[in-house]
Amino acid sequence: MGTENMTKFDMVKALLNTGQGKDRSVIINLLNEAIHADYMLVRETELVVAEDMKKYTVQMFEEGWVVQELKFLFENEESLAFNVFWTEPQSEKTYVTTNLQLWKDGKCWREIISGKYTS
Repeated sequence: MGTENMTKFDMVKALLNTGQGKDRSVIINLLNEAIHADYMLVRETELVVAEDMKKYTVQMFEEGWVVQELKFLFENEESLAFNVFWTEPQSEKTYVTTNLQLWKDGKCWREIISGKYTS
């Protein structure tokens, strides 16, 4: 799937929709197209590099996390903000993440994610 004509949010939707099918190779390919070589993620209390984030994303889908809803917040040439409403597999509780991304060279370069349980 070519991502060159997709919006940033469309790329996120494609990735998360693909993840629901748990197709590891397709998830990794989409992440490779969307993630900058110098990517870094700040998540709660840790700094995560691209390879670790890719592994974590695949692991979440393999464990059965389900995306209930994606909520678009903001997008421009250099940034994207959105919420992901997840269902945790063991408890069936809803976990909401707020994702703030900075983009460089057409790829996600820096990201901050915070999350909380809502039910």
